[in-house]
Amino acid sequence: MKRNVGTGFCAVGTLCAILVLLFSGVSGCSRTGVHIVSYQLRDRVITLRQPQMRSSLIVGFKVDAGGILYDRLTVQGELRRDGVPLGRDTICRLDGPTGSFGFDIPHQADLLDPERPYSIPDGIYSVQIRVMDPGGHVVADLLHEFRRNQLGRRFVAKGYEYKPFRCVADQPLAGSHSIRSVSARVDTDDGILFAHSPQERVFSDSVPGKGSVDNGVSICLARGETQAVAVSLRGKRDLGVVSLEVTPLRSVSGSILSGAVLCGVVKDLNEVVREDAEQTALQVRRAPRLIEQGAVTVGHDETRSFWITVAIPVGAVSGIYRGALMVRNHAGTVAELPLTVEVLPLTLPDPDIRYGMMMDYAFYELDNPGWSAEERRTLVKRGEEIYRDFRAHGMNVAYPHSHFFYRTDDKGQPVLEGLKAALGSYRSQGFSGPFVWYLGHLLHTAKPQHPGSILLYDEEVAVRRLRALLSELERLCRERGIAKERVLIQVVDEPDRRDQVRTNVGETLHRIVREMGFRTLITRPWPQVDVICTGDPDDDAEADRLRKTAHEWWIYPNGALTGQNLSYTRYVFGFGAWRWGVNGVVPWTYQMSQGSNGNPFTVLDGPEVMVAYPGAAGPISTPVWETIRDGINDYRYILALRELINRAKSRGDGRGVHVERELERIRASLGAGPSAAEGSYGAWPPGSFDEVRGRIIALIRELR
Repeated sequence: MKRNVGTGFCAVGTLCAILVLLFSGVSGCSRTGVHIVSYQLRDRVITLRQPQMRSSLIVGFKVDAGGILYDRLTVQGELRRDGVPLGRDTICRLDGPTGSFGFDIPHQADLLDPERPYSIPDGIYSVQIRVMDPGGHVVADLLHEFRRNQLGRRFVAKGYEYKPFRCVADQPLAGSHSIRSVSARVDTDDGILFAHSPQERVFSDSVPGKGSVDNGVSICLARGETQAVAVSLRGKRDLGVVSLEVTPLRSVSGSILSGAVLCGVVKDLNEVVREDAEQTALQVRRAPRLIEQGAVTVGHDETRSFWITVAIPVGAVSGIYRGALMVRNHAGTVAELPLTVEVLPLTLPDPDIRYGMMMDYAFYELDNPGWSAEERRTLVKRGEEIYRDFRAHGMNVAYPHSHFFYRTDDKGQPVLEGLKAALGSYRSQGFSGPFVWYLGHLLHTAKPQHPGSILLYDEEVAVRRLRALLSELERLCRERGIAKERVLIQVVDEPDRRDQVRTNVGETLHRIVREMGFRTLITRPWPQVDVICTGDPDDDAEADRLRKTAHEWWIYPNGALTGQNLSYTRYVFGFGAWRWGVNGVVPWTYQMSQGSNGNPFTVLDGPEVMVAYPGAAGPISTPVWETIRDGINDYRYILALRELINRAKSRGDGRGVHVERELERIRASLGAGPSAAEGSYGAWPPGSFDEVRGRIIALIRELR
């Protein structure tokens, strides 16, 4: 949705798509009474017992009914490859002049090797569409052929041929990459074990920077808080397979802080460094992208990283706990660092900022046909795992994506199984923020390159569908005990003013949403909606302006999810959100599991957005995902301090006013913020976050 990465054809594609729209609106349909408007190949990651790749071809079409009422027409579609049938789809009752088919291509691959490239086979693909009257007579027939290179995830123009991107290894600068945020280190004959900020990425050629450091790792957490700790090992010789262990954390009295530490290793995947759209070339490198359990192999002059997640139980006894981080190989202990954990005598309050992942696909597959009852139960379980992962990482907003096109059952009723499951999980897992439903594709308001696009739009149909869908949503919410006031509706995405058609459509449909008593959200700064969602502001003045534009101002900082500047990621969820006064942070998106281009673990036309990757045992976390939680907790510490300030002031304690002034001094001295670009830290290099949080914690101690 949000990215144009790697296509190089966006402006041309939009222009061509608009021309198709104008043509279809003026001349009606082709001689046969039906013609194809758009088509997209969408690769999908589906996790049943194992993650697997599947593909769908989505075809949008327009029908000239020839005087017959649309709801008396049946439309059948069939997909073939080299003349062999692959899939069929049927619309039993048209509800207007346009519709879409979704053909599941029976070609799949298990992701047992997550870096194995995936693509549907070459060949000549053909789609046959038949329109039939109530008597079963064919009144319109169309056969359209595609070569494999004419099928891509975005629609550009009929017959357009996509050029495959070539991956070229990036040439790193001479010399080693120095890690500047080292906080502790120990040198042995085997290697150097060093702790550093989780926001500083460590590559295989990274070396610990020089300077004064501690001889151990120290962290401070509230009860119920989870925090990341990063350590890396630089081999002075070939160490073979190396693992990390954490000894039990014991207090002075000998009590053990049980179940508090989870160890993982950071795994490298390919990522895009630069792209050349003209030459369809991508420069890629190996970079730290995944966190998995297990061990790493460390060679001579090679660096590998470990990721420790410290999760303090809510009922933990406050105090100091000590243990050690021990790195071992087949020969014994390679190196160890002392670990000190302080558990603070407080729990952090729930944030008043709305945090979520825009347009998730957690339950999307439930709207697709062909699943057995057992597979559907598995798909529901997988969706619930994702929503549980949301809650564990601080998300309080559910924001599901609708199906890519309006699919109906054999009675002509919309298929909304994914929506039902999302509402149920939202309720059962205790999301405290809004439930946002994006349904633009069901109304044909999406961008021209996508399925369910504006090229298929018909106002009469859209208005009728919208009213019916919102009535059904209201019924579903009532059945599940979800207040209507907690629901936000988004009917169009990113309607720029230069895109006058989609802007007008959005304004029309938003009025209907408001008339039906629902709150509205738009991903543009429109003053007439309840929630505006924009990019992060360029400066404080822009933040002030946007904050005054609507009742609530959210941001969707998509660059925070690329993983190339984790300082930016942490900043926008925590100190930046506090500085700007935003009401919500909802970047796009958690997993590009629908509409990817091949295997999302690999690089084809740009980095897929995967904040957590699909895994057989549930979502596989990433440094980005763990950093987001740390950023949210930065803000929760600020909120905890503000609560203490208010209590102190209410009882006439002069310390409240003093600490409030100190907090405002911190806010005024935050300095230039980072940006999404790699190395663009501003005043927030890795390591600076713990320093600022430490100042907040010191003020909390002063008031307790």
